[in-house]
Amino acid sequence: MILTHTRPVATYWTNHGIGPNTARCIDEGKSLFAAAVVNTLAELLIALLPIPLIALLKLPRRQRNWTITLLCLGFLVVVCGCVRA
Repeated sequence: MILTHTRPVATYWTNHGIGPNTARCIDEGKSLFAAAVVNTLAELLIALLPIPLIALLKLPRRQRNWTITLLCLGFLVVVCGCVRA
């Protein structure tokens, strides 16, 4: 995605706003924010998906609860992603 921010691509490194600027660039901040939102949503789904499956397993209650608690630590990653964005 980074290679498509500026057309022509070489302008991203060579033209620093000096001289005639024929390049077309998108707002890098907005695209990075959009990528952060998509990544955070993906992390949320990855954290949520295994929990119902673990709950259905025939494990002793204590072991099942600790396993779910361990998987819930994935929500810490989601919170960090929200703070970062």
